[in-house]
Amino acid sequence: MIKLNFDIDSAIGAHSAWRQYFEAAIEGIDGDKLTDPALYDHTRCVLGAWLHSPEQQPLERLPVFKGLIECHEDFHLLAEKVVSHLHRGDVDAAQAVLCNQFTLASNTLVAHLEELRDCLATATDGAPDQAGPGSS
Repeated sequence: MIKLNFDIDSAIGAHSAWRQYFEAAIEGIDGDKLTDPALYDHTRCVLGAWLHSPEQQPLERLPVFKGLIECHEDFHLLAEKVVSHLHRGDVDAAQAVLCNQFTLASNTLVAHLEELRDCLATATDGAPDQAGPGSS
């Protein structure tokens, strides 16, 4: 059985909140969050630190895990791209990245996190070695 000492729902909420932070910055309301170092380094946010910690090693065998690592990195790269456009004053470009690539990356990240949560719930219910997510 895989025990998870991590709150996946909090990670979903934290990453989903970035869209709101970006929208506020684009509207000129609040850009304070854009200086958070965790935004620019996928290993510095709570999820990234956990993904790259020894604690998650039992999860590496799950098919969803590799995709989660990749889409989490993409999420942070695109977040940095939005901020870069904002810092250059190119609000239209920031909005375009936010509404297209970033939204897709965010949705993909949430889907992977939900899939991992569901897979772990199934494993915890007594089927730890069954086929991984996406195999049905």
